[in-house]
Amino acid sequence: MKEDLRVIKTKEAIKNAFISLIEEKGFENIKIIDIARRANVNRNTIYLHYDSKEQIIETLIDEIFTKELSDFNMADYLKARQSRRLLKELINKIFLIVREHVELYRIILTDQNLSGYLTFKLRKIKTFILESLKPVLKNEIIVEYVVSGIFGTFMNWVVYDKGSIEENVAIITDLVISNLRHTQYR
Repeated sequence: MKEDLRVIKTKEAIKNAFISLIEEKGFENIKIIDIARRANVNRNTIYLHYDSKEQIIETLIDEIFTKELSDFNMADYLKARQSRRLLKELINKIFLIVREHVELYRIILTDQNLSGYLTFKLRKIKTFILESLKPVLKNEIIVEYVVSGIFGTFMNWVVYDKGSIEENVAIITDLVISNLRHTQYR
């Protein structure tokens, strides 16, 4: 069933108000009433859609990660682990998606009170990838290394403006290709 356009617009107003408040005040200093005022909605309207400010941030992060992973078919990439072109396309696609939400990422990555949400999502991504691999320690270590390395590269790019998308994609592609050669498949 399609969501009502008014509901969609209200949720967007709430999320946008929330993002601007995080940037302005920091996550810990925001109250639901602040979000309601900024979004120009009643406080009860926020509670109609979200239980708390924590649920709003979880929803924002979920939406972004879901979008990033929606077309990610792990089996295809594992089969083509030697395909530099395919891997480069995937990493480039992820960078372009991140660029669409670069301000949100910058806010999330720089607010220390939000680090737990990112850690939880990174753990889910690692688990998602490991489901396609043999359950051996070597694979766990490689996935940890690769995902953490890519996350660190995103942080350098988003927060510190280090390198272009093309430079980051080329470097990550080389690193990931060298590590994928050592993974074990089912």
